[in-house]
Amino acid sequence: MAYGAQERLESAVIRSERPLTRSQKGEVSEYVDHWFQALESESSKDVGAAQKRLVAPMGANPTSHFVTEYREALGPRLAEPAASKRVVVRLNAMIVAAALRDPQTIPALTGRLKDDNPAVRYWAAKAIVRLSERDETDAGGSELEAPDRKRLLDALADALDNKNENDLVIQRFVAAMVNLTVDDAPQLLTALNKRVDVHYRNPQLSLTAEFQGLRDLRNRMIAAATRGRDVPEATIRLFTLVCARYIMMSASLLDAGEVPASRVAGHTQMAMLTDGNLHWLVAQLGVTNPPRETSTKIELLIKDRDWPTIKLRADAWENLLIDKLRFKPDALKISRQVASDVNR
Repeated sequence: MAYGAQERLESAVIRSERPLTRSQKGEVSEYVDHWFQALESESSKDVGAAQKRLVAPMGANPTSHFVTEYREALGPRLAEPAASKRVVVRLNAMIVAAALRDPQTIPALTGRLKDDNPAVRYWAAKAIVRLSERDETDAGGSELEAPDRKRLLDALADALDNKNENDLVIQRFVAAMVNLTVDDAPQLLTALNKRVDVHYRNPQLSLTAEFQGLRDLRNRMIAAATRGRDVPEATIRLFTLVCARYIMMSASLLDAGEVPASRVAGHTQMAMLTDGNLHWLVAQLGVTNPPRETSTKIELLIKDRDWPTIKLRADAWENLLIDKLRFKPDALKISRQVASDVNR
């Protein structure tokens, strides 16, 4: 590759405390042009070098003045390499997008969530996680607008329907959805709910992504309640339903001896988490006396590997939801058939 004059950006440009001058904007434009061309090079080595160069300014303590100009110069252009026929180009475009944290890259990111290559899908989701972390402290940016969050959530929920997805990719998908969830918790919960029957059919799958999603969402809800922010009752009911189905699924598989040894810890952790969630959730719905079967600490039952008693505990939660909270039995049912949308 023949290198041009604008291979680097001066720190005075990256850390400018004033709006960039016309000359400085020209430097940014030339820098982006130079390395963007390399990003689509036939040489994989040049593609990797271009990715590092395009990412570097965002990690050099840039000011908001620089970030605004840099995103404007680079963000809209990433759609082209993101759609390249070459995996190395698509992958490096996603890595650049993760560093850029620019809403203008949303079309490129959503288009790669179903990429043929798992590494590209992983980095597309990771870029969305980074994008969803934007707030008022972000140089040159602010929180994502509601339409942008919805667009990303829709794409992630659709991608999560891939029943054969790599677990690391699923973890990124769920993490991105949790980060994007403000008033959109039902979309995340519906996506997680669809995963229950997937795990019931496939006990060998990891529950890490779902565990982290349910844990983090609970923490967000508790924090919201602590701040005096009302969580809609419909959202609490859906969360209750999802937690009940997960503990029913894990308890049933453990009791039937169908969980591989390598996955027992994951299912017991899920049982502990959802059991604790249910104690908090049903209290929010006005139930002050949980089932007597849930009075013993579930950790003790797990330590003793008392799977039948844990199964009875899950059954007790199911009965409480049906008898006291009027949940529909069909909505709680776990099945080894392909799950349909939950009827609440």
